Amino acid sequence: MTALTIQDLTITIEERTLVDQLSVEFLDSQVWGILGSNGAGKTTLLHTIAGLRKNQTGTIQLNNKDIFQIKAKRRAKKIGLLRQDGEFSFPSTVLETALIGRYPHQKNWFYDEEKDIEFAKQILEQVGLSQFEHRTVTNLSGGEKRKLMLAILLIQNPDIYLLDEPTNHLDMQQRVQMLARLTKLAQQQHKIVIMILHDIHLMSHFCDHIILFEEQGKIRTGKCQDILNKATLHRLFPIYMKENCINL
Repeated sequence: MTALTIQDLTITIEERTLVDQLSVEFLDSQVWGILGSNGAGKTTLLHTIAGLRKNQTGTIQLNNKDIFQIKAKRRAKKIGLLRQDGEFSFPSTVLETALIGRYPHQKNWFYDEEKDIEFAKQILEQVGLSQFEHRTVTNLSGGEKRKLMLAILLIQNPDIYLLDEPTNHLDMQQRVQMLARLTKLAQQQHKIVIMILHDIHLMSHFCDHIILFEEQGKIRTGKCQDILNKATLHRLFPIYMKENCINL
């Protein structure tokens, strides 16, 4: 069983408190959504959980061990991050790029074992990129690049999936397919999925728990049906609620 525990976490940047004494526990098979306005600190929180930035106060523990006491390569077997946007710097093929996800599991960085190659090909097929495995990544569309970034994370196969706006550059059908895949992953393989989403409709459908950024670093956490209520959403996102005709 995987458990990620945050206790009394505070994050401050340039005297502005983004996260104020957050305490929350994530358990396997749960799908969490992170919701809040732009600049609230959602990405900063996600990067802190991933171990990319040191928390100022409080603790983040994976199975009762501080994440910063876990070596980076071993931590990458446990925690994977999909960034908000990303470009591929080298003109490698889709398959070569996808194999980056196997790095935490490889003994030799310069040699890809046959089992890793086959696993990567399976994942590329699942995300709809198998026909592009020999294409140079710089020739992919925005949506295809997003699928490849997800494929890298799936190939990494961590216990905890951290995703920053995973549906960027995808059409509605592809968004639903991606979120359904992540939900199925959590349920069937007992993973923890934590993702930033801006679509309240999709969040209410696919997430069972919510982290809601309110004002001045205050954060509410809990089950989706308890957090995404009409009064709270109209207070925090009145224009979005009106324009999208959301009626909870």
